[in-house]
Amino acid sequence: MSQDAPSPPAWPVRVELPLLWGHMDALGHVNNTVYLRFFEEARIVLFDRVELRAVRRETRIGPILASTSVRFLRPLVHPDTVLVETGVRSVGQTSFVLAYQVTSRVTGGLAATGDSAVVMYDYARGEKVRVADDLRARLLALPAPDPGP
Repeated sequence: MSQDAPSPPAWPVRVELPLLWGHMDALGHVNNTVYLRFFEEARIVLFDRVELRAVRRETRIGPILASTSVRFLRPLVHPDTVLVETGVRSVGQTSFVLAYQVTSRVTGGLAATGDSAVVMYDYARGEKVRVADDLRARLLALPAPDPGP
């Protein structure tokens, strides 16, 4: 997929977010930390889609972010709206990896890609736990994200 091509419909979570003036930094583009907030918004939608936050409320077992990374491809500037997409790249024994991409609606260009490792965590015991079979099935039932650039 080229950097300017529109996203395929395979991404299971697609969230449109406005760029706010406050997202800009002194250099005249969206600050790098804002991309992590974009990822977070899409991640929470995915968590809700697989009922992960509901499980956490009931069992005190839920997701905890282990790591995240961003690859910046082109700057974003206000005013704009971004399309933030995410999906499950892989599921391990105690964690899963999400892939992301951020696309400018003004230019149509891919602005950033990234990923996050999410660990299943028992908040009562303070330790990681196995991804439950029913959660694994819900995660794997989502369309796989496009691997992108």
